[in-house]
Amino acid sequence: MSPAHGSLSWEETEAITRLTASELVQAQVEGRLSAVQICRAFMNRIVALDKATTNAVLELNPEALTIAAALDADRSGKATAISMHKGTRERSCLADVGIDAGGELLTGPLHGVPVLLKDNIDTADLMHTCAGSAALLSSAPASGDAFVVRLIRQAGAVIIGKTNMSEWANFRSSPSVDGWSARGGQCRNPHDLSRTPMGSSSGSGVAVAARYAPLAVGTETNGSISMPAMANGCVGFKPTVGRTSRAGIIPIAASFDSAGPMARTVTDAAMLYNAMSSKVDSSDQSGNAPHCCQPPGVSLPLDNAALRGKRVGVLRGVGFDFGEAVEMVFNKAVDVLGSEEVGAVVIDNLELPQAVQDLLHEKRVTHTGGELLPISTAAYLLQFKYGVSSYLSSRIARAELLPQCASSPPSASVAPLPVPRTVADVVAFNNANADVELPQFGQTLMEAAVKAEDLPSKK
Repeated sequence: MSPAHGSLSWEETEAITRLTASELVQAQVEGRLSAVQICRAFMNRIVALDKATTNAVLELNPEALTIAAALDADRSGKATAISMHKGTRERSCLADVGIDAGGELLTGPLHGVPVLLKDNIDTADLMHTCAGSAALLSSAPASGDAFVVRLIRQAGAVIIGKTNMSEWANFRSSPSVDGWSARGGQCRNPHDLSRTPMGSSSGSGVAVAARYAPLAVGTETNGSISMPAMANGCVGFKPTVGRTSRAGIIPIAASFDSAGPMARTVTDAAMLYNAMSSKVDSSDQSGNAPHCCQPPGVSLPLDNAALRGKRVGVLRGVGFDFGEAVEMVFNKAVDVLGSEEVGAVVIDNLELPQAVQDLLHEKRVTHTGGELLPISTAAYLLQFKYGVSSYLSSRIARAELLPQCASSPPSASVAPLPVPRTVADVVAFNNANADVELPQFGQTLMEAAVKAEDLPSKK
């Protein structure tokens, strides 16, 4: 990870990184801060603190300050052409950073705001996209930025790095370790380094809570945004599937996956969500529901009156027992929602359909060669098998040498296997590099996915 050089004092760094995304945008409008100063402050904080404590950020974007400088030039009316490199290829990224080819001012709602991305989200730059796995260090996405990344760049944000995560989004093995990946090692909760950061978007949640960036993007299949948001004390939510594009994101199960925002405030999360969902991706076939064709978004500024008359369901007694202290805070929040000031219609003790209760209580079904698996797991296996293999089939080999993994000793190296094209290839890689990939837990889910049987034909 290259240090972010600059002349900011630690006091200035601390002051800048305490600002919310909306405050950072306003500070630029008023000329009090530049995009370069903002990005440098957050990157300096990462370099100073992360590796020795939280281990949430895998790498910094070496082009971040160049992009920030271009955004500053854009704001001052002196837009200059910049390019981003990916291996031996070069492409223009003028539109991606909010500058058109004619130099027209395209200041976006997230102009100059740093954003961190989970390591399973593709970027067309010098950074890796690996889902935390050493198996993917030797290859790179062929199709450029993920659709949501293009929208975030077009909103004016600066992608400053990639965050650690539970390897393969916690779908390599059961049991596994939240926040651990072969690429990054163990991510830690910033409030207490001995406690779990939870969820597969652990690095994104930790990074926001530790003020490494005001905004981060996570992905969720089942709890991977909401759980690290809860554990690390930040805001995060999973948008309805189809509201944000899944294109260019390493999948678990396409019918469940969704990319979503993580931030320190609700307003900031809404700002990032609006950017991520500002356009419908016609290539993402999640759009078989009417809501996928509607322009999504959250009205800003936020207003308590927006919930008046809205029905809010409250689930209780579904196996999520976090103790009396958490329940007390939860009940206060429910009371606020139903208060005269807010005016939401609270449906307490909501009863779930039996099929959903079966999922929550992990009833088991036969799906792979007679083996009994939880319904939720069985539903994911085939989608994971074919979705990941489809994603891997388009990756291209990297020109540079394979970097070492965080979990391997300095003299160790990863076996030079071909670029994985299927889940079976990844399983083989992990077995060949067990000291790097398998010191914490195995790969039972991946092995089950390889063996997963196709569904019976409708014929």
